[in-house]
Amino acid sequence: MASSASSDASSMLCYEANYPIYALTLPQDAQSTQAGLRVAIAGGGGAGNYGVPNMIELMNIGATGANITANFEDKTGAISAMASLSATTLAAAIDDRVTIYRLKADDEGVESLHPQVSCSATQSEKADAFVTTLGASASGHILVAALSTGELALADTASLLEDGEPMRPLHFNALSITKRQIDSVALDMEGQFVVVASRERAAQLLPIAISPSNDDNEHDDDVDDADTPLRYSVNFDKRVNLQLSDERYCARCCCCLKNGEVVVGFVPLPKHSSKLRSIVAVFDNKGILQRKRLLAYDALSAVCASADDQFLGLGDMEGHVYVLETRSLMRLQQCQPHPLFVTSLAFAEVPTPEGTDNRVQTRLLSVSADRHLRATVLHGLRRPWLRMLAMLIILLVALAVYLLADMDSQSDSSGEL
Repeated sequence: MASSASSDASSMLCYEANYPIYALTLPQDAQSTQAGLRVAIAGGGGAGNYGVPNMIELMNIGATGANITANFEDKTGAISAMASLSATTLAAAIDDRVTIYRLKADDEGVESLHPQVSCSATQSEKADAFVTTLGASASGHILVAALSTGELALADTASLLEDGEPMRPLHFNALSITKRQIDSVALDMEGQFVVVASRERAAQLLPIAISPSNDDNEHDDDVDDADTPLRYSVNFDKRVNLQLSDERYCARCCCCLKNGEVVVGFVPLPKHSSKLRSIVAVFDNKGILQRKRLLAYDALSAVCASADDQFLGLGDMEGHVYVLETRSLMRLQQCQPHPLFVTSLAFAEVPTPEGTDNRVQTRLLSVSADRHLRATVLHGLRRPWLRMLAMLIILLVALAVYLLADMDSQSDSSGEL
């Protein structure tokens, strides 16, 4: 078994919350500064007075730890999911409702989070429906909520990024995608398609369709058509299944790469879980499998890609995290920073201590219900091709030694003749 989290030297504790952490996100266009890298985490103990708060916390992560800059406590329930729409706008989910929060600063520069608009993301009548995960396009103009009911809800959030009060109301278009709970969603860079993984055999790639919506303007003739929010939907007729040929696997988590490829983490079906291990696979947006790798890991729970798509981060149900090289799917690093399953992952460029060679250092941030935000330091992974070059040089040297030895033996044979 892998080493425990407390003794794993390759990961460091950035922050210990007083609540289980379920969500982690980096604000859009987050840049590492001298103060650190801006990160948001969220979670909680649920509704009721259990002594465990439900919190969203923003912090700057630096070389030596985290500094809290703003937070918001909610009494109604635990925050189950979160997504960043802009540097100052966050979306967070409690039960079936999604709330938009805006980060504001007073005259002295003290920041605080303020809820702006909120609405339900489901059309289901089930009382226990809840948002499992949130996703946002790179522009922050499209917000997607996945639900335990198998619904996928899409909203136009472009106008919510603008300054000014009040905000336009938030409206979701909820669509029934599957009969199973959706575990993971991802949008491509351009906001052209959304990928969902719901523990079915195939992950679904669904093209996003756009049409005008007049919901806000039915009784308002003064609103210009240009200000009318868009209605986002998905094109079921053009859906693409991302699946393995092995029917013993189901899709568990997903993320999108900037080149249009999709990464899907597959886990064995429950009846095969004792004999099989997880698989990570990369597909193009036509559903054609590009490459895959059988992993000697426990069931995957999360996947993410670095900003330059060079690395993949994986988390599993036993608290391990792994770093793979995206192009080859070669494993570069692994450790166990958490004793409980990894709930969310993100790569980050974190400032390094003064006096070091590099200004920033790539780290894989991970959170878990163990209440810890930890950073796994990526050692020597900036140029993985150097490893391949070193191996090639070793092979060439070995070949040269072999050829020289062969030539010497032939010379000895000629001398005897």
